[in-house]
Amino acid sequence: MKYLSSGISPLRYIAYFLLIASCVLAPMHLEAHKPDQSYVYLKIQKASIAGRVELNTTDVNRILGVNLPEKGVTAAQAAPLHERVKAYLLQHAAFSSGEKNIPIRWTTSEVFNIDEEGEPDFIQYNFVLDHDGELPRLINVKYDAVLALNDQHRGALLIEQHWKDGVVDNHTK
Repeated sequence: MKYLSSGISPLRYIAYFLLIASCVLAPMHLEAHKPDQSYVYLKIQKASIAGRVELNTTDVNRILGVNLPEKGVTAAQAAPLHERVKAYLLQHAAFSSGEKNIPIRWTTSEVFNIDEEGEPDFIQYNFVLDHDGELPRLINVKYDAVLALNDQHRGALLIEQHWKDGVVDNHTK
């Protein structure tokens, strides 16, 4: 692996950039997840990048103008809304490397009922980034899905796994 003159791996620079970028991004996980926060998680493997976006049911209602139950929502209740939510997310989320966009391909969706009193449930939208060939060294991330509706909302980008830098289950730390 080539190192920069500072002796730091280029992938470390990417991790630092993504950490800094997460401070200014609009927002997203279920552990210690506050209703005014949302997260984007990435899992960077040797040949693939997967991730997820998590939205609470309050935000889904705001985004779509619907009346989904905020507590006790079922997969059957959320399923008819998935395509509309994913279309909205595509307007408010983007990944790129240099001048090249990296397409988002949605995979599965899951509902998570939160046991804490007063906390809304969450819907998780999983995706894969369809990159060509070798993994990009630098990924630019845009996510403003909830911030577009509420400028008090906070968001974060979390690198949950990064095979090359040895990051595993970062969301639990």
